[in-house]
Amino acid sequence: MSKIIKLNVQNIKRIKAVEIVVDGQNFIEITGRNAAGKSSVMDSIAMALGGAKLCPDKPIRQGQDFAQIMIELDDVIVRRLFYTGGDSKLSVTSKEGFTHKSPQEYLNKLIGTLSFDPLVFTTLDKAKRVSLFKKLSGIDTAKLDEEYQNLYAKRRDANTIAKRAQIEFDAVSEHSKPVEVPNVSELQKKLDESYKVNNLIENLRSQLITIDSDREEFVRLLKDFEQKSQVK
Repeated sequence: MSKIIKLNVQNIKRIKAVEIVVDGQNFIEITGRNAAGKSSVMDSIAMALGGAKLCPDKPIRQGQDFAQIMIELDDVIVRRLFYTGGDSKLSVTSKEGFTHKSPQEYLNKLIGTLSFDPLVFTTLDKAKRVSLFKKLSGIDTAKLDEEYQNLYAKRRDANTIAKRAQIEFDAVSEHSKPVEVPNVSELQKKLDESYKVNNLIENLRSQLITIDSDREEFVRLLKDFEQKSQVK
């Protein structure tokens, strides 16, 4: 499969002049604002390689009277020139300087006789785009695909376990009556009052002991007084 090595476009549609050198890369990224000429670059490739049927009625940039596209492939250089009035000229020259007499026929054999459209990639579904990308880049992702499938299966199993756990959790009955959170300041107030009562009890107990002691002393003195009175 031939690869584009270099692209040079002048006065094609929205493009004034652009040159792209692939420099050994399998892919390059074409970016820019809307109407900056990204599609014109892709159309230029189609015009140069795909034949006159892919050339628009007015390929030349407005205000210009001449346009050209040069594409350097692995083995040949393709040039398509456009002139005012709708005329165009295609040439295919080998790197050794040999010019092919039937340039479009040579390109059809080189690229394929299928309808050529560089933008067709954007119309493919995801699976086909990935498959084409792998083919063009020569990347084998079989091992990565297997690892992805294994990780996907593990994640699926983990999600299943998580859903079951959630169902079991939701099935657990909750308390019908909410737990009342005690008022800390009220508790502290009651605790302080209990301390006061306890202190009062201790004071009364101490006073009671003192009174009992005094009473016993009074009783003893009273007995002594009575005994002395009888002796007299």
